[in-house]
Amino acid sequence: MIARREVEHNTAIIANQQTAGRGQFGRPWQAAAGGLYLSVVWQPPWRGAMAPLLTMAVAWALVVALRDAGAAVGLKWLNDLILERRKLGGILTETRLLGDRLTYVVVGVGINWCNPVPEGAIALTEVVTNLTGLHEVRAIALRGLEQGYGRVLAARDGGAALLQDYQSYLISRTVGRGEPGGRGQERGVIESLTPTGMAVVRWDRGTVSAHSPSTLQVIYSL
Repeated sequence: MIARREVEHNTAIIANQQTAGRGQFGRPWQAAAGGLYLSVVWQPPWRGAMAPLLTMAVAWALVVALRDAGAAVGLKWLNDLILERRKLGGILTETRLLGDRLTYVVVGVGINWCNPVPEGAIALTEVVTNLTGLHEVRAIALRGLEQGYGRVLAARDGGAALLQDYQSYLISRTVGRGEPGGRGQERGVIESLTPTGMAVVRWDRGTVSAHSPSTLQVIYSL
């Protein structure tokens, strides 16, 4: 991996396609030519626990920039970009630690432009926007990465203001646990998010608990 070599802080790597990528929860990921596949290597002066906040900061900045370009993009907790209830792209953060400190962090951004997409996904060229080419999507991604990093770097409130801004773009705060659609599934509402990426959920039965993205399903409103 390139980050394990001697690379400068803020090094960006752009790929034309992905044949052996890694998605959320370590799932294999492949992506055909025509989309944006960009990673940046940072060496931030932070504890490892800051990585989820950085993911949310980049996601927030990307949504703001894409909406300014005419794409009504929202967020699915924690790291998915959603357009017309379909997945437009996502952010994946990988880290290397020394003790509890980050030695480097790699943030990858993938956004569909004109590449073929699977069922349940969407490409930007399917909707009307102010964007005219992949180079503009690349510029948005680079700006979003820079703004997200800068916002975490400047945060003096533990990320509280950033988390509020991030939550304002969630496509749904309704979540479920248990078998989707099954009789045993319980529903709840995300009341807040923590800087470590956990969702604090109030369940229909009145209990409140914190959860990671791998333990819940986000439920879209009809």
